[in-house]
Amino acid sequence: GQKHNCPLLTLLKKGKSRILHTTLNGLRGEYLLTLSPLTRSIGSEKATLLVARDMTEEERLHAEAIRASQLASIGELAAGVAHEINNPINGILNYAQVLEDLELSKAGEEITHRIIAESRRIEGIVKNLLDLSRHSSENPEPVNMQELLLNCLDLVKHQLHEEEIRIETDFAPRLPPAFCNGSQIKQVVLNTISNSRYALNQKYQEPSPDKKISLKTRLITRKDKPYIRIAITDFGTGIQAHVLEKVFDPFYSTKPHGEGTGLGLSISYGLVRDNGGHIRILSEPDQFTTIRIDLPVVQGVKHGKL
Repeated sequence: GQKHNCPLLTLLKKGKSRILHTTLNGLRGEYLLTLSPLTRSIGSEKATLLVARDMTEEERLHAEAIRASQLASIGELAAGVAHEINNPINGILNYAQVLEDLELSKAGEEITHRIIAESRRIEGIVKNLLDLSRHSSENPEPVNMQELLLNCLDLVKHQLHEEEIRIETDFAPRLPPAFCNGSQIKQVVLNTISNSRYALNQKYQEPSPDKKISLKTRLITRKDKPYIRIAITDFGTGIQAHVLEKVFDPFYSTKPHGEGTGLGLSISYGLVRDNGGHIRILSEPDQFTTIRIDLPVVQGVKHGKL
């Protein structure tokens, strides 16, 4: 059979006390695990007491409320920092653009272009900080999810082609529109594709048929209400179980120092939640990572008549 890395086995082997909230695929659910190594007076055999408690819906909601509170606090701090950074960056950009208009040597032009490019990069990070801290003034509206996803792919297809990453799509026919802020969901999808690209480029140094991203849409039901599920899967490096529980935390990044702000998934989590949706990550190390985004269908559409 297919070999799976069991996160529970990994934790047991470490022989350390741990309390964590994790997903156990074998038991089909989310559990609060308590691991307590036992000291034995006779023999050298090691034993660990494991208590796995099924997380109730109320506990899950409580965990989400804590995360929302953390995001709000970080958001207030981020807004202050972002506005302070914005002023000097705008000054640097303006001066660099003045230099660009002058007749400079080839080396001077190259340096000016670099100053502008790096300033734009800081501008992007600042924008992400501000997005984390404020709600968009745009209202939710009916959105054709297939059109939105194809539009996102159009924006990145040149980059994907350059990196020899294939795209597979499997869109359910005749899906009703989702009720959401399209530009916010587009930001979530583009961020997810960016993370998938990174994971694939880390794993495959040479061209491979498995260097691909899969996009699927389906109509599902959550608590008797219809939702559109978007599943974005890459077959890259995957995410370790102990990392999976932290990936939505603000400023937590798995990328090397300087390559990620740790804001992408926190912002995505906040945006999906603000749109009345749910986001979840499923992953197997060195196998795949799937981001699952569930968005509500426009109200008034009867599930039985779709």
